[in-house]
Amino acid sequence: FYNGTNGVDAGITLYFDAYLPPNNGVGLPGENSTLIRIHGGAWTLGDKGLGNMLQMNKYFASQGYCVFDIQYGIKDNGTFMPAAIHLITPDYVIGNFSVDDMIRHIGLFTYYLANHSVEYGANLNSVFVSGGSAGGHLTCATVLAMTSGLYPGIFSNRLTIKGMVPFYPANGESDELGVVGDPFLVDPVALIGSNSPPCLVFQGDRDYLVPAEISQKLMDTYKN
Repeated sequence: FYNGTNGVDAGITLYFDAYLPPNNGVGLPGENSTLIRIHGGAWTLGDKGLGNMLQMNKYFASQGYCVFDIQYGIKDNGTFMPAAIHLITPDYVIGNFSVDDMIRHIGLFTYYLANHSVEYGANLNSVFVSGGSAGGHLTCATVLAMTSGLYPGIFSNRLTIKGMVPFYPANGESDELGVVGDPFLVDPVALIGSNSPPCLVFQGDRDYLVPAEISQKLMDTYKN
């Protein structure tokens, strides 16, 4: 959905996988709602497909959702599991990317989807975003930035966000790995407001990578 040619994006290519419902979704509960899935990987490794819960993508497609498993630019951080980076991360998505760039790449996909939704039968009036860990953080940042009204032009206004489902979202943790950006995108909890859509958050209290307090803060802020 994107070929980068200028600046920090020069040389990157971003793809997506589409999981579509049988029989064009007729008679299925999802009613062709759109589900955008964002993979994790500490902002420095990972990919769509095998890195992003294939069975979940397939299940939601079987229930009538149009699922889009997308790539975004990965921060080149050779000090963090360098062998693993190139084993499970395509070279063509790696660069010197910030959180702002990652959100911008996700925004580019929203424009692509808006222009091609008819091809996939995707209902843009009912859009959900989901992801785990770093993908959970990018889920929160994407949805809360879109619905806050503070980031005009980054996302297509033809998508209506109905909810988000982050799994152990690593909000506020990216700078520990040298992945910096707009403070409100690094820790998007401050963007929660009256226009924020419903949020279903999953968190285990024994997750040693993402502290449970992060999801607790997300939940408490939503309730307040």
